[in-house]
Amino acid sequence: MIEPWKKSRTPELKKLLKEFTEHSPSNPDDDRDLTGEDFLSATDDKTRELVGRIVDASRVVLFDHAGRKQGQSRAAIARAGNRVSVVGDPYDEDDGYKTTLQIETEHGVLTVDAPLVGR
Repeated sequence: MIEPWKKSRTPELKKLLKEFTEHSPSNPDDDRDLTGEDFLSATDDKTRELVGRIVDASRVVLFDHAGRKQGQSRAAIARAGNRVSVVGDPYDEDDGYKTTLQIETEHGVLTVDAPLVGR
């Protein structure tokens, strides 16, 4: 039997965030939004791949099956040294239909969202 904690991808996300912290991403424009198209088109391949892996793992770890934020997972990431904030955009008409979180790193901010199911 596989124990529930062995299925968790939280350790994987923490490892990826640590790897990202130790990495020196190419950021020629000093762009703070590390998931934006401007940054991703200007950075190196390793950074782009690492950001993609972090975003994929974050969608599994930080949101439940209905797209709501997971408090315990956010707390675990915060204990590992990365602040996770719930953000919203009052000017985005789709904001009521998704949950958006930002993970703050020393290199900038990673934005991850998930659609809310049943809205």
